[in-house]
Amino acid sequence: MKLINVLIQHSKYSLDKSFLYWIDYDIKPFTRVLVSFGGQNNIYGFVVDVKEDNREIKEIEEELGFELKKIDEVIDEEPIMNESLFSLAKDISSFYIHPLIGVIKTMLPSSLRPSKLGASSKIKYESFLKIRRDLIGNFELNSNEKKFIEKYFSSKNEIKDNAGKTKSLESLIEKGIVSRYKKEVYRYKISKSFNYEKEINLTLDQEKAYSSIVNTNKNISLLFGITGSGKTEIYIKLIEKYLNEGKSSLILVPEIGLTPLMISRIISYFSEDLVGILHSSLTNNERYDEYRKIKNGKTKIVIGTRSAIFAPLTNLGLIIVDEEHDESYKQDKDLCYSAIDVALLRAKQDNLKVVLGSATPSIEDMCKAKNGSYNLVTLDKKYNDVSYANVELIDRKDAALFTHSTIFSLEMIRRIKQCLINNEQIIIFVNNKGYSRSYYCRGCGKVFTCPTCNTPLFLHKEDNKLKCHRCNYEERVPSKCKECGSNFFGVNGFGIEKVKEEFELLFDQNYLVLDGDITKNDEEIRTILEKFNNKESNVLIGTQVVCKGHDFNDVGLVCILNADTLLNYPSYKSSFNAFSLIEQLIGRAGRKKDNALALIQTSNLSSNIIKYAINHDYFSFFNEEIENRKHFKYPPFYNLLTLKITSKNKDYLLLKSRQLAKVIKEFNSNLIVLGPSILKKELNSYLIDITLKCKKKQDLIEISKILIKTSATDQRLNLSFIFSKLD
Repeated sequence: MKLINVLIQHSKYSLDKSFLYWIDYDIKPFTRVLVSFGGQNNIYGFVVDVKEDNREIKEIEEELGFELKKIDEVIDEEPIMNESLFSLAKDISSFYIHPLIGVIKTMLPSSLRPSKLGASSKIKYESFLKIRRDLIGNFELNSNEKKFIEKYFSSKNEIKDNAGKTKSLESLIEKGIVSRYKKEVYRYKISKSFNYEKEINLTLDQEKAYSSIVNTNKNISLLFGITGSGKTEIYIKLIEKYLNEGKSSLILVPEIGLTPLMISRIISYFSEDLVGILHSSLTNNERYDEYRKIKNGKTKIVIGTRSAIFAPLTNLGLIIVDEEHDESYKQDKDLCYSAIDVALLRAKQDNLKVVLGSATPSIEDMCKAKNGSYNLVTLDKKYNDVSYANVELIDRKDAALFTHSTIFSLEMIRRIKQCLINNEQIIIFVNNKGYSRSYYCRGCGKVFTCPTCNTPLFLHKEDNKLKCHRCNYEERVPSKCKECGSNFFGVNGFGIEKVKEEFELLFDQNYLVLDGDITKNDEEIRTILEKFNNKESNVLIGTQVVCKGHDFNDVGLVCILNADTLLNYPSYKSSFNAFSLIEQLIGRAGRKKDNALALIQTSNLSSNIIKYAINHDYFSFFNEEIENRKHFKYPPFYNLLTLKITSKNKDYLLLKSRQLAKVIKEFNSNLIVLGPSILKKELNSYLIDITLKCKKKQDLIEISKILIKTSATDQRLNLSFIFSKLD
């Protein structure tokens, strides 16, 4: 008999422990089971420990003092997670103060999660035929059999079983000359969107950077390389080194839109059979296949977005985080984690090498590099000695510059036309989706808001809908206002649909669009990028996905339509995010050619953020930003914790948030407590935030545990914790 410790599927703090069951046949740890729990049957569980016990069940129950239940059903014959990943899950659970089963659910693809909500996937098989040429001489073959072999096996020893059932085939199978068998096939087909040279010759600067990363005794290297400096070539050489040592590598990119480029770079140099892909655009079946392929050791290189940090690679030696500054590496629901934090936890656990690459490293990581915690590696020259794009500012306050359009200035219109005449390519950046940022009634002034989130709805003119960009609620555009009956409406701001509309009025030119609302999966993204790279169109209009990491040879002009939308967000990181986006956008122009141009339209010509970005002066920006953060007590000088408190009962939430704020203040006078915040609506619940600042991370961990203990059994309240990068 075996005693089994099982985590229950419910991700609740009150159930964050294993429960004991028994079974009378073999079972392996890290498999899923069905159990009875809390009066309910068919509850999913996850096995964390199996122990042999030769005693009778009644004897064990007498010792324990309670009745043991038997496992109802074993779902997996083999573990769906290895020992290393389970150990990582425990570290993440402690690091983020999150129930262990919730961490495990996040780490696994949906089809393997211990949850009723998990999608069901099965292995796909295809039938193949294989020939034994050495046996042909043992038989007298008739003419039809010879024709069959000549037709299907003239140049191959193995083919798909597409020949149909014929007497000749069945006779050859009976003789053993041809055999039929089934083989697992993977549903995701990797493809190369861009062509790159297989041979890579590092420059002297790149060689120095490579050697520094390889030879440092520090696990973490920060590769600070300006746009176009050739960071990817260093990544490839590092991967090659680890492959030669029998170790695997993981490459993270912040957006699905960047995977076609990275895949193309990697499979231009390495065999595509070595490469696995993990990101949210894969279907459940594709993700199931890729996960199993990686877990079974059939891939040595994994490319993916944030969730790929949990890839079950065997003998992992290297993790590369490209565009490490990007906020997309953070998840802000359920388990609120940073892929970079998890990378560092994996590095510590398995003694891995981690490379954080960026042209605009995060303030926190640059501080760690400057104080010696990380190995700082710098590339300050373009790979092929091409100069930076020139930059010109255009004042959005000057109405005389916008007489032909409210979006495109006269100078921008002129430059676009000139580029088109010269057969050069243009990237046009707009920071908003949809047609406008809000929609309102001109009769009474009512702004249309989301009924679940209470945030302004964006107008999406192309499908005649108002949409919430927070919870995906949508409704038809009303024909008249319910408040006053007016049928006159107005809009504020502009989004990508309005930009397209204006562009079509001004230019007789086809264009491509790269936008999250339009490009839903990696196939659509890959198609658009391939068309632009092949110059099927010379204009690419897009949102933030066009800013990051793309490498197009012939872009002569980048247009930032309104830099003001990047400034003054309600976040302590708003200045950095604006600087980074502008710097990255400028870097899309002139990758392989001189005399490229970036045009920036803004109402804030004197902005230091814009000034530092157009001068590519990272360290002047860094020095100013670090002083601001020190003054206002933000990371890296203080640790941050945002406590999110939700409830369906508004009055109860207001009461409990005040009580929890009091508990926090009484716990430690060194904690800076901001909040409770104003009441917000989020989906079908109400939300209040409390933000905590302190120098010692242990204080935040201790108060988190106290708050969990205080509220663990409260069914009307939910707590979640969002930590900044803790030191």
